[in-house]
Amino acid sequence: MAAAEPHELRPLLEPDAPEPDPLRLPDMYRGLPCTVPLWTQNEVEEHRAALGLDLGSDAPRVFKTLVEATAYGARSIVERFQAEGIPVRQVVGIGVDAVDIERFRRSLARTPTMRDRLFTAHELEYVAPKADPVPSLAARFAAREAVMKALGVGLGAFGFHDVWVTRAESGEPSLAITGPALALADAAGVSRWHLSITHTELVAIAYVVAST
Repeated sequence: MAAAEPHELRPLLEPDAPEPDPLRLPDMYRGLPCTVPLWTQNEVEEHRAALGLDLGSDAPRVFKTLVEATAYGARSIVERFQAEGIPVRQVVGIGVDAVDIERFRRSLARTPTMRDRLFTAHELEYVAPKADPVPSLAARFAAREAVMKALGVGLGAFGFHDVWVTRAESGEPSLAITGPALALADAAGVSRWHLSITHTELVAIAYVVAST
């Protein structure tokens, strides 16, 4: 059986638009004065494939996908404003990354030297007193990935020791940038970095804003 055609609902912001035919809408959407995009089953499967998700995806994978989609969406918004001639002088780039903590834990266990390769002595000293330092290390790894996304570069553009997380006496985290990472930031006009990191039992998240 061929998939049904998707239903189109008119946007809420069109006051003169006629009400959609309720006979064409599933019960859960009848009477709702809003736009609800409805997709065919084939389109749903295509979206899942594009996101790398399926019915077996665990919570960290789903959450990571949502976070990354939000990050790239925010960057696209900034770029669209600039393309339309609307200056956005303060924000240069936005980056978000989420790390599956248990997967990261297994990687560290398989390769003990990874800690020294990824993190500075300052960071390792900071997390050492913690009963479980892995979530904090995962958040610091996410911060490096988020910086790459904010600068629009990928792995290899700079070393892992070119970016690290420091903390003020108040506990506020901040970024230290040096070497090739600093050169890329200077070339992009970045003079300030804004960082927020957090973690749950499952996922560590870093949100970075690069600004002038």
